[in-house]
Amino acid sequence: LGISSVREFSSGEILMKKGEPADCLMILIEGQLKIESRGKAKRHDQTPGTCYGELAFLDRHPRSATLKAETKGRMLRIPNDALQE
Repeated sequence: LGISSVREFSSGEILMKKGEPADCLMILIEGQLKIESRGKAKRHDQTPGTCYGELAFLDRHPRSATLKAETKGRMLRIPNDALQE
């Protein structure tokens, strides 16, 4: 359908920032990420297919956490307007 695109990222890059409007859902293809929320950073096992940004898409509130790349990698990016269709 052509609704998604692959987004490559570098180590240290901010992929989503807490407080900004949610404009997409992202699905991890490869790489390691860190979630920063309420002054704390969480690292957890991430496997291909892990989704990020789904809560902000569903509740239409600003992002609740910052997502930062720890390694280089790739994500599938699906814009909100494509999901709403």
